[in-house]
This record gives sequence, C-alpha cells and structure tokens, in this order.
Amino acid sequence: MNQLSRRKKIAFRVADQLQLTIVFRPVPVRYAANLLWLGLQRSPWPRPNAVDGALGERRSATGSVSPRPLFAPTLSPPAPRWRHDGLYDAAVWMADSGLPVATVTVLDTAPARAAGWVRALDELLCGLVSGSGDWVAQARIAWGGDIPCLPDLAVVGQSSYVVVSDRSLLGYAFDDPEAAMAAGRWEVARVQGREIFRRAMTAETNLDLLDAIADGQWAMARFARPGAARYDFAAPTSSEWEVFQRGAPTLSLSGYSKSGMTALYTAGRGAGGGVRPWEVWSIGRALHVGHLPSGEPLRRVRVAFADRLTARRERRPLLDVGATVEHLDERGTLRVMSVEG
Repeated sequence: MNQLSRRKKIAFRVADQLQLTIVFRPVPVRYAANLLWLGLQRSPWPRPNAVDGALGERRSATGSVSPRPLFAPTLSPPAPRWRHDGLYDAAVWMADSGLPVATVTVLDTAPARAAGWVRALDELLCGLVSGSGDWVAQARIAWGGDIPCLPDLAVVGQSSYVVVSDRSLLGYAFDDPEAAMAAGRWEVARVQGREIFRRAMTAETNLDLLDAIADGQWAMARFARPGAARYDFAAPTSSEWEVFQRGAPTLSLSGYSKSGMTALYTAGRGAGGGVRPWEVWSIGRALHVGHLPSGEPLRRVRVAFADRLTARRERRPLLDVGATVEHLDERGTLRVMSVEG
C-alpha cells in the first residue's frame, strides 16, 4: 500500500493503464513506426509476443518470425501494432490531422511497479526526442483512468507525468506559458534543445497523484485561455475528497434568490492565497447538478470580490465552471468581470 494510503488508512485505486502518446511532425508512418520499434528494443521492454499490421497480419513473435515495421510497397498498411500480452501495447497510425501518432500503453500498473514503468516510458520518450531530431512535435505520459476534481488543460492534459511541448503550442493553452508551467510545479529539463516537463514521477495511485498535482493543476488553470480548460464534475470518492478538500474556505454564501435560483458568494479583500480549488469545483458541481448542497435549486452562481485586482486573478477557473465573477468598483457598486477582464 502506498505511503499516503497507509498514513490515512483510506482506499486507493491504481491506474487502468499508463500511456505515452507522441504526435510526430509530418513524416511517413513507416518512419515513425521504425523510431518507436527501435526504442522498444531497449531494456526493460520485453520482446513483443504478438504483432498486427506491421507484417500485414497477426503473427507470433516467439518463433522464427521477428516482428519489424516493414510494409510491402504496394500495400496500404494497417496501423503497425506490437504487444506483449498483459504488459504493454504499442501502435502507430496516421491521425485525421495528417500527423503520425504513436502510443505505448502499459497495463502493468500494480503498486511498487507502476513508478518503474513511468520511468521506462520517460526513458523511451527521451530516447525518441534525442534520437529523432525535431520530429517529435509533442508528447505526454499520463495516468490512465479517472482523477476527479482536476481541470483537463489543453496541451498538458489532466493527469500527466511528463509533457513535451514547445512554447508556441503552450501559448495556445495559456496566456503566459512560462508562468503557467512554473505554477504547475513542473521540473524542466532540456534534451536536444527540447523542453521536457516532469512532475509526480513516483505517484502510483489516484490518491498519490491527486495529492501531488492538484494544487499545481489548479494554479495552471488560472492562466488558461478561454476554452482551454475542461471540467468533469463526477463525484469523487470520500478518500479522494479528503485529499482534495484542504485549506479553510475563502468564500461565504451570502445570499440566495429563490425566484432567480441564484446564489451569491462573497470573498474578503485579497482573498488570502486565493479561492480554494475545492470551492471552485464545488460551485461547478452545484451548477452541474442543478442545486446547492443544501438542496435549493440552482441556475446561476455569482462570486463577488472586494476589488478588481483579486477578481481578475481568480476569474478564469470560476468563469470556466460556469460562475459569474463580479467586483466592487471605487463607488462600491458591483461590476461584472468580463472574460477578458
């Protein structure tokens, strides 16, 4: 059992899978397939025991046939795929975007083993980045499965361990990419001039990962461009909520309009260290289910701040979950904060 679960004696889940996803720049599929195949020849990846597409048909890899990503010149090949049953599955295909995409999916996610496979995926990715020049456009290594209460952010995803991306692509997701990645508490390394962002590399369960990345993920959400963050309001388990709900509340429910089915939350001047992530998520959840935790029907939530500066700093996640953000002006009148602020 992981350290966090031992300490709190609460239930945890392991990942459904661990997955490396790579988007290549415009190259032939066979080139991307060869790059991936060469990477899988290194330890700790065992030799595949099945192959599809790469040889034109499913063949055993345990006999005299050695699976290689080779295609007949006249063949319109299916996506090459290699796997070691019960351990991993690797495939390459051409996406609708016209760019080759490769995935390596690890199925061996048991505690005390998952972190080792995260490192192995990281080494595989670094080998591809360093050995293929600038052909890797972007990549992610992610925990496969539901991690509730976390925003899903463009480019970096929701539950990623490792991200490879250039600044221009991050600029699509965030107003200030450098500040966003710093807020997310990523460790940054350079391989062949490319930036590789890492975090929570030893997290093996949903509780480990939630504990390690929740604050950073929500801090990044403040820098997200409009429409670059998605939120899932599926109810967390009691164990997940215990990990996520930390810090004293900064908002207070100060009014409710029955006719308008509208709740008004207010925050004090400065709002301390910011509105808690669990408060923002709870507002989104209440709007999603259509009622407050106390049962009153709900169509709208207003969140009012004492000053414009604080409202501007806090507005993005609140707007993204469906709330209206307001602030007091110099005359003491509440003004609605626009998307652009």
